[in-house]
Amino acid sequence: MQSLFPVLHAVPVSGVTIKSSLPEAIEHNSTVVLTCAATGSDLKFAWLMGTTAIVADGKRITLKQEALSSSLTITGVLRTDLPAPVTCTATNSLESKKSAPFSLIVHYGPDEVSITPPNPPKFLRSKSNFSLSCASISSPPATFSWYHGQKMMEVAGPVLTLEVIEKYKLGLAVEEYTCSATNAKTQRVGSSPAVSFAVMEAVSGAKVSGPMSILIAGNSSANLSCAAAAGSVQSTSWKKGGAAVSAGSRLVFSADMSSLLISPLMKEDNGVFTCMLTNPINTDSASYTMLVNYGPEAAMVSGESAVEVETKVVLTCSAASVPPANFTWKFNGTKTDVKAAVYQIEAARYKNTGTYTCEAHNAVTGMTSSHTHILSVKEEGELEEGLSDGAIAGIVIAVLVALGAAIGLIMYCRQKVP
Repeated sequence: MQSLFPVLHAVPVSGVTIKSSLPEAIEHNSTVVLTCAATGSDLKFAWLMGTTAIVADGKRITLKQEALSSSLTITGVLRTDLPAPVTCTATNSLESKKSAPFSLIVHYGPDEVSITPPNPPKFLRSKSNFSLSCASISSPPATFSWYHGQKMMEVAGPVLTLEVIEKYKLGLAVEEYTCSATNAKTQRVGSSPAVSFAVMEAVSGAKVSGPMSILIAGNSSANLSCAAAAGSVQSTSWKKGGAAVSAGSRLVFSADMSSLLISPLMKEDNGVFTCMLTNPINTDSASYTMLVNYGPEAAMVSGESAVEVETKVVLTCSAASVPPANFTWKFNGTKTDVKAAVYQIEAARYKNTGTYTCEAHNAVTGMTSSHTHILSVKEEGELEEGLSDGAIAGIVIAVLVALGAAIGLIMYCRQKVP
């Protein structure tokens, strides 16, 4: 007996595909509708991102199912909504089939635009390898433009080198530089915070110029001038022997400290003067050795005043002088053949008794200084019988000490007697 009702047969699942309403989406601006379609009977659809089910939130993300399709609508799409490929599964009582993975392209950015380094030095060394780098998160990658103040520079790319800045003769003063990032798809533009700096040439080729003539203490003066071959000098300072040079009655600086006048020169001015030229980039220095001729100052003769016959005698003459003095000796007013600082007698004779005059002469200053020393030659043993000056002084001191002790004892005893 045949049934009065027709028999319905289930239709297998086939042709599961995903189509998008937009080929590319713009973050925040686009509304995207993904449609999953299939053939078959009694179909049920499910959306997956990887292995995670996509669930409607009732706000931006909604799901709608029809007999042969399902639609996933995302309003104000974000880059984080579908970061991985999605698939759609169509299922009925017979089977379940999955679509090919679908990736949604979302264009976004540029996000915050930044320059590295964000705080460069106020002054940059000319011709150094310094550069600025601009960055921003963007899809597709942003194109970058650079601005000097409000004026766009003829530079393309994320890097602005110091070489380019100097090529356009920029950086002569502290000025601002900014970077802008443009996304051709989103049509959005972002700008970085400004960075500011100036470009300065390092000081180099420092040189001190000074007198070339012979300098004599008390008569000569010296003018020292300091300059650099290259670079902008912002401050100048001077040292002598490691200590700072200060202005005084004899030492006068120019207003910019680039020159130092010393008048008159004194022997204390001998030594190395160092000039230091400084700007915010570096310090360069140069030195000048000052040679001031002076003296001879007061000559002095050291040696015995009295010796016994046959005793060796050594008299030494000294006198501060630059250049070192030349020495000559006179005996009892008559010149001798000795032309050195030391006058030596190997074995004294009675005839060596007399006056010995040392003369110190400076060939540069033309000055001479002298000192006379009296030498007495005694008989053998004569000096031993007498007491030396040191012995006499010792006896005097001992007597005074004993006398003081005696007086103290007497005073003590008087205080004790009633």
